[in-house]
Amino acid sequence: MGGRSGDGRLRYRRDVGLPTAQGTCGDSDRPVAYRVVLTNPDAEGPVPFEFSETSVMIAQRQPDSAGLAPTDATLVVWKTYLQAGLVSTWASCVAPPRPAWSAWCDPLAGAIRADWRRTPMPREFAVIGCGSRANIGLNIPRIDPDAKVTVAVDPYDDGQARARELFGDEVRLYTDVDQMLAAETDLAGALITSPDCEHAEQAEKTLRAGIPTYLEKPMAIHTEDADRLLAVAAETGTRLFVGHNMRFMGVVSIMKKLIDEGAIGPVRAIWCRHFVGFGADAYFRDWHVERRYGNTLLLQKGAHDIDVIHYLAGAYTERVQAFGALAVFGDTPDKLPSKGLRYSDDRFPMNKGMAPEITGLNAELDMEDLAQVNMVLEGGILASYQQCHFTPDYWRNYTVIGDLGRLENFGDGEGGVVKVWNQRVNMAYEADREIAITGDYGGHTDADLLIMTEFLAYAAGEIDQTRVQSVAARNAVATAVAAAESMRNGGVPIDVPKP
Repeated sequence: MGGRSGDGRLRYRRDVGLPTAQGTCGDSDRPVAYRVVLTNPDAEGPVPFEFSETSVMIAQRQPDSAGLAPTDATLVVWKTYLQAGLVSTWASCVAPPRPAWSAWCDPLAGAIRADWRRTPMPREFAVIGCGSRANIGLNIPRIDPDAKVTVAVDPYDDGQARARELFGDEVRLYTDVDQMLAAETDLAGALITSPDCEHAEQAEKTLRAGIPTYLEKPMAIHTEDADRLLAVAAETGTRLFVGHNMRFMGVVSIMKKLIDEGAIGPVRAIWCRHFVGFGADAYFRDWHVERRYGNTLLLQKGAHDIDVIHYLAGAYTERVQAFGALAVFGDTPDKLPSKGLRYSDDRFPMNKGMAPEITGLNAELDMEDLAQVNMVLEGGILASYQQCHFTPDYWRNYTVIGDLGRLENFGDGEGGVVKVWNQRVNMAYEADREIAITGDYGGHTDADLLIMTEFLAYAAGEIDQTRVQSVAARNAVATAVAAAESMRNGGVPIDVPKP
């Protein structure tokens, strides 16, 4: 929670969950907001520097009797911990170039006081990676009019052009995360929507910088990288939120509620069939189907469903066995050279030809377009996941079987239905209960809005528990990676490593 810089002074650190110092400096034309943590030299470990009605706080930007170096970035803070009964202590804090203080001198009292603004200050967010998922950042001002994306990171001209298209010409652009961190000191959060292979490295940097981080799924493409992110989040105390948005979809919420209410009794088995009708268009044209960038489509696509299986079962996978093949798209004609990690706007052409006739796929593709995974979960629950990228239709179908019945979804968005059977009958097409699915028509736009709402609250410290736990995101990665290993080694059973 803080530490000493090379010259022995205490370091500035952003943190979530503390009240915010708000205001402007006399030489600053832009209002900023910071959360500050100081280490009390007279106490063991970090002491949150909380601002409250019972606190006495004096702030100064110039050198004084504390013997600090005369730099414009030095902020001296003094506080009496009245409630804690601590002795008044001077502490120094190396602040950003634009400190969040409006200070003036009272010559008569010889004191420097802080002027607090109670009105909300704009919260600025960064989007890292301006590909197809960057548009989730558009939800931020819809949720909070005082927040928006003002910073974007992308190494490519077309990615930066997309950032300006999404977030306006005034968005501040950087080519990498290090460049952004060197220039931006008052970000309220970062959204990492870059290609999967970059997730772990970029998230580690934002977490270590103390920036609350929304990390698009999958958390990483290797289990050890996901484990490292869990450790970094725990070490730094920075809030990490992984974007498993399907937990917020209406169809999943309905099934979860029915299971929790005991509608089918204890869960014994879950089967998921995923018909990826636009697999060729959405994934097989770019980096998504190169193992060096994504490892396996059991991650890019399957991590969604593996996480939902875990969520519905209330248990994680312990052992997997999988089979798969590049059954169709390896032989399609007129492939194009790999574009690397560059954003491409030519996805989703959805031509009318069937799978064997589709052209323009990535010539470097080396992932399976057909896979099936068997899973043994904690408590002996059995599950299976099937994924096919060349079906003519697109949707997901879950069947959950318990001691007292089963449920199944028909359609996974607006207009679909979840059916529940609780009586023993022969070929009952009509279920005992039917619950209409609302929201997410043709995709997961409603779920994106809901998950971003929860992230904003989590990043601001308004809530401490979220629907998506980081360890759950890690376990989805570990299961998918183990399944890919099994699939590529003749279907040998693989134990899924625990965190």
